[in-house]
Amino acid sequence: MGEYKLTFLYKKGLDYKTRNLIVLVVFLVIIIILTVVISKNLRTTREELLAQNAQKQQELMRIMTELASEDALRARLAELQEELFLTDKVMPNLNNSTITLSYIFDIFWKYKNNFYFNYRIVSSGTVNEDQEVFYHKYELTGKAYVNLLYIFIDQLERQPAFYSIEKINLGTLPPEEQGKVSFTIEFNAYYTKTGVPHEDIALKDLRERRLVYNIFYPRIHDPMRIETEEFRQMLDLSEIIIVGMTQERVFIRNRRTGNIEVMHVGDQIRYGRLQSIDWNNQEVVFRMNLTGIAEDIRLQIQPQ
Repeated sequence: MGEYKLTFLYKKGLDYKTRNLIVLVVFLVIIIILTVVISKNLRTTREELLAQNAQKQQELMRIMTELASEDALRARLAELQEELFLTDKVMPNLNNSTITLSYIFDIFWKYKNNFYFNYRIVSSGTVNEDQEVFYHKYELTGKAYVNLLYIFIDQLERQPAFYSIEKINLGTLPPEEQGKVSFTIEFNAYYTKTGVPHEDIALKDLRERRLVYNIFYPRIHDPMRIETEEFRQMLDLSEIIIVGMTQERVFIRNRRTGNIEVMHVGDQIRYGRLQSIDWNNQEVVFRMNLTGIAEDIRLQIQPQ
């Protein structure tokens, strides 16, 4: 009886271990199958994502190519428009010093640009290749900020009236001139008796081109000579009260004298000049250089 029980228990235990082994094998097979299936799904998903990424890159390259071509077309269109402006010159039927001076001031007015100059006729004559085309040669001399001078020269040649720059001479000035240059400009004004009436030639709205940096303004220079009478007569920023303005000029009260004075863009004060008029914000901007580093100082109108 005892031997039978031992044998039964042994067989029972063997069956239990076998059953556990079978269960473990089944679990192992299931895990292997799941691993294979998941790995296959991940590989398929990765391949789909790579394919989508390649497709997106192709679309991006196509879009970038289209944008580049569009930018190129826009740039070319701007060039063609510029060429049209440059070639669309008009020969007036008359020219004299009064007409030319009025035309210069029209450019000043349109582009808020102004500087002081001397003006004279140098010579007159006819064009060698066409005796029916006449010209007057004018000379401008003076001092101006090179930025403003550049705008004027650019507009004089690009606007429709037939003016051409023949010679430009520029010279540097002392540091107290705050970046101005001396200049001599010679230009020809052409006309013919069968040309367009000069009063019908109007300025066009040409794209304004500016110099970003004034190369004639020294960044390192000797101390400013302040012993000159001209410097002592200049207004100090602390003496200025803004009492009114238009888009072209500023009305200030001189604290020292109590007088109302008028300033235009480019006019100088001690250690600086009037940089711009911010009409929208009713402020004026002075470009000052007291320490060797230029900075903008804004002043608002003070009610009186």
